[in-house]
Parts: sequence; structure tokens; C-alpha cells
Amino acid sequence: MLSMGGSAANADLYLINTDTMTVTRDGVLWDFGGQLSSAGIINGKATYYLGGNLELGAGDVLRGIGSRPVSFNVGNDMIVSPNATIDFSAVGTTAGAGGGDGGIGGSGGFGGTGGEGGAGGGVQWVRGGGAFMFFFGAAPPPVPGLDGHYGESGSAGSAGHEGYAGQAGEAGYNNIAPLAAGGSPVYDDTTYTNTGYGGNGGLASKYWPDVLPTFLGGDSKDGGPGFIGNTGSTGGTGATGGNGYGGQFLADPSNTFDLVAGNGGGGGAGGQGGDGGGGGGGGGGGAAGQGNWATVIVPPLPPSFIPGWNFAGFGGSGGPGSDGGDGGFGGTGGQGGDGGAGAGAVEFFVQGNITFNGSAEANGGNGEAGSVGSIGLPGYTPGEYNEAGNIAAIIPIPGVQTFPGGIIGTSPFLGGIGGIGGVGAYGGDGGQGGTGGIGGGGSGGTIKLVGTSVTGAGDVSLIGGLGGDNGTTEDDGQAGRFLVGSNTVAEGSSAIGALGGSATLDGNDTTTQAGTRAVNPMIADESSVPTIAGLIGGAETFGFTGLNANDIYFGADSLIDLTHRKHSPASHASTSAPEPTATITSATTCSCCSKPRERN
Repeated sequence: MLSMGGSAANADLYLINTDTMTVTRDGVLWDFGGQLSSAGIINGKATYYLGGNLELGAGDVLRGIGSRPVSFNVGNDMIVSPNATIDFSAVGTTAGAGGGDGGIGGSGGFGGTGGEGGAGGGVQWVRGGGAFMFFFGAAPPPVPGLDGHYGESGSAGSAGHEGYAGQAGEAGYNNIAPLAAGGSPVYDDTTYTNTGYGGNGGLASKYWPDVLPTFLGGDSKDGGPGFIGNTGSTGGTGATGGNGYGGQFLADPSNTFDLVAGNGGGGGAGGQGGDGGGGGGGGGGGAAGQGNWATVIVPPLPPSFIPGWNFAGFGGSGGPGSDGGDGGFGGTGGQGGDGGAGAGAVEFFVQGNITFNGSAEANGGNGEAGSVGSIGLPGYTPGEYNEAGNIAAIIPIPGVQTFPGGIIGTSPFLGGIGGIGGVGAYGGDGGQGGTGGIGGGGSGGTIKLVGTSVTGAGDVSLIGGLGGDNGTTEDDGQAGRFLVGSNTVAEGSSAIGALGGSATLDGNDTTTQAGTRAVNPMIADESSVPTIAGLIGGAETFGFTGLNANDIYFGADSLIDLTHRKHSPASHASTSAPEPTATITSATTCSCCSKPRERN
């Protein structure tokens, strides 16, 4: 008897690698206790022939990995104890034995380009002029300088590039369902990126002096400074990539009792890149300075005194504002999640009874979540401060004075200084890249139990892996199926129902088929009959029953010949039992092989 375990305290992990065809027990190579008669790849399955019983004790785990499903041929009985586990499930993106791999998630899109910063307000050249008063006339006001120019607004950043589609999942063994598609990229250009507005220009002085009764210069006014530009807005976040589709499960209708492994789920699409930040607004230009003014008083003096006149100076030009900074680049979109892998498949052809009280699972793997997009780059620094407004020039003005010599002089009164240009604003930060889509779940696989009888209170789980969980099932993997062949229930019965009332199934139930059968050479037409469990030497179509030849009556037309067994290695699990000899009372030749009968 082959015992694979005993108690939970001595629980073992038996790992079947179908790519290397190796079996390990707790990491050490193992040959099933010396009862492995042969192993090979048959019809794409890793096939193992074992003599004796196959028993999993409490706490034992029998797990299959690799690209091929597993087929066990057991010479006698199979016993799965409570708390023992047959595990052919996928784990995330790692497939069970024979399951398909999940699709790889798509790459994230590149971030958008930041908008250009706005130009600063230009120089205000229109300066204020000097005023004058002639003789006893009224003094006109000095001419003010003009307000500074507005800085220009920055431009909007561009939308991020869409991510790349996820790859389709791969097919599991014998699974003819369409491959699960990868997630589609999403492009969203509706996330408006506000730009930075340019700063207002400086305000010119509007000073209007009264006429003074003295030869004086009035107070001139400097032009106002330009205003700071507005910072560009942060770029919008990129759209999340589409989720991958779940793996499907579909068997070939012409062979519904064969193993089928799960398909992998599709990979999620990459996230869209973040939008570029808006450009900062340029600083406003400074206002030009106001011109100065002067009056000329002509007092009642002797006629030798000639009235004179004078102009005051012009104001200085306003300084230009600095340019706004460019917006930052948007962040790269996140990588899409890989699709969950498909579950594996395993079958047990047992010559005797299967007693199943543990658990068996071939569940699909869950899809991976997409990664979060990267943060956008910060906006760029604005241009440097520009120079201040120009100081008003001393303009030579002709003047006639009453002093001897008629000197032509210059005005001692300066106009106002032009205002300093405003500072441009920082560009807006780039938006964060969108999150990658979630991979689709892999589909469940197959657990198949075939014996002369299959009973027990075990639990079977064949569910599909979860995908993006977006309220639909299209991104979740489909469930696998449970197959049972038994000679003790009517064909066409419920597979899980054949085990007994307390057995549970989370997956697709099927209808039972015939259990283990073999040719009985004791029957003339060599028809296949159910194997008999509990015989000495293992389950067979015939064997020792505890009766002797004297307990059996052979009539004259008997077709039974216990001395001329026909052995068929392909259909018999054990030939070690001795051949009894019976007393024959009639017929001198065997009816099945025409050989002489032995007589006692």
C-alpha cells in the first residue's frame, strides 16, 4: 500500500512538476514509496502509473504545477482523508498544471507637454510730458504716462497620451474557448487645463496739480509697477486603463469527459498619461512716469524785464514684465495589471474505490491590480525680474530769463520714474498619470475522479479568478467543472451527488459516466465489466472470493475455465493472484480458447 501521509503533525507537500516530470516530497525527490511503475507524457498529460493504494493523510497537500495536466492511474484504492488537499489552483499569475498564463498588462501612456509661459508686458514707451504756463495764463496739467502693458496668459498643457492595450490571456489544456482579450486604453481629453493669466500692467499716475504762484517745479509721479502673473493650473489626472476580460471555460463537445484546464485572463490596459501643466502668466509691464511741470511767474517789474517760459521734464518709460514659467510635463500612466492565470486539471483513474473526504480545488487566479501613475513634474520657474523703469531724462528746454545776457537754461525738474515690470508666474505642475487597468481573472479547471465507486463528504472548488470587480462578470474568470465516473450510480446522475449528500461543489456540476471497467477473461465474449474492490492483491475484474472449487457447480455447458485465464496487461491492474484449478465434469476443451481442459 502506498501511504502519502498520516496525521496533520506529519503533513507533507507532494509537488508534481509536469515540465520536469519530477515528484518531490517536502522538497526531496520521491518515487511514491517505490510503487511508481512508470511515468511519461501521454496525450499531452503527465501520466503516472502507481501500484497499491494512493492515500493522502490529514494535512497532506498534493499540488500540480507546470504546463501539462496530470493523470494518475492507481492500481487499487484511493483515500483522501479529511483536511487533506488536492491543489491544482492557479495562484495569481502562476498557472496550475496545464492552465494558461494570464495576459501581460499594457504600458502606461506618456504625460502631456506643459503649456508655454506667457510673455511679460512690454515696455511702455509713451511717457508723460512736462507742462508749462505762459505769462499770466492758466497752467495746463502735466501729461501723464500711460499704464503698463498686460502680461500674456500662458498656454494650456496638452492632454496625456493614452496607455497601451493589455495582452490576451493564453489557452489552457484542451480549452477551446476564445482567448480573453486584454483591456482597451482609455483616452480622455476633457480634463481642461487652466492656464495662468498674465499680470496686469502697472498704473500710471493721474496727478493733476494746482497752479502755484511761484516759479516752482511740481511733484512728478512715478509709474506704478506691473502686477505678478497668475500661476498655471495643475494638469488633469490621466484616465484609468480598461480592465482585462476574464478567462473562459469551454470543452470540446465531442469529448466532454476529458480534462480541460483554465484559460488565463486578459491583461489590463496601461493608464493614460497625465496632462501637462498650464503655463504661468507673464508679469505686467510697469507704467510710464508722469511728466513734471513748472510755472513761470511774470511779476509787475520795470519794462526791461521780459516774460519767459519753461518746460518741465518727461517721465521715464515703464519696465517690461518677465515671462511666465512653462507648465510641467504630465506623469506617465501606470502599468496595467497582468491577467490571472488559468487553473490546472487532474484526473485519477482508480481500479478500486475512491473515498474522498478532503478537498480538491482547481480555482482560477485573480487578476493583478494596475500600478498607480507617476506624479507630474513641477512647473518651471518664471523668467527673472526685469529691469526697473527708466529714470526720466533731463530734457533741454529753452528758457528766456530777465537776467542780463539772456541765458538759455535747462529745466531742473525731472519727470517721474517708469514703474518696474511685474514678475511672471510659475508654470502649473503636470498632472498625475492614470492608474493601469486590472487584469481579468483566470478560469477554473477540472477535477476528475474515476473509480469502481466514488463516495465521500469532500469539498470541490473550481471557481474562476476575480478581475476588476466593476459590477459585471465579464472581467471574472468562468468556473471549471467536476467529472465523476462510478459504477455504483446510474450514468447521467449528478457528479457531486454521486459522492453523497454532504459533499459540496463550487463550480459546474456534470453528469456521471461509467466507472472503472476492464475485460474479464472468464467471460467468453471478453466484455468489460466493473472492477471489484477489496480483492486479495488489489482490485480486479475477478480474484479470490474465499470460495473453493468444491463450492462451485459447473454444468455440462459451462463456459468458465479457471485454468485458462487470458491476461491483458493493458486492462488488468494486478495479475499476482494464484490461479485456482476447478473440477470439470463435461466438455474436454475450453470454449474460449479450444485448449484441452485439466481434470482433477
